[in-house]
Amino acid sequence: MPRRFKFAITSSRKFEVERPEWHLTSGRWRTLRNRWLMQQPTCARCGLHGEEVHHVVPRHVAPHRLYDPTNLMTLCKACHVAEHHGNGPYGEQPIEGPQ
Repeated sequence: MPRRFKFAITSSRKFEVERPEWHLTSGRWRTLRNRWLMQQPTCARCGLHGEEVHHVVPRHVAPHRLYDPTNLMTLCKACHVAEHHGNGPYGEQPIEGPQ
């Protein structure tokens, strides 16, 4: 299957290719993800059927732990959304101002 790329206009008005997150589409990730879901099929939060593999420490914080099994947990879709709800889409902690 050919890869699809999006094009974005930069400030210099040139088109640049925005590549998808290659590590989440790689064969290595798919193999690890499928093996993980076979070994850990239930959601770690609610016990229902798990369909998503969540990185406990976000990928942008510890990219070296991308394929580390100790950094993974199985979640159902609802719990995965809830896990990211308070932390932003990529696990960023909200900035707390003076109160």
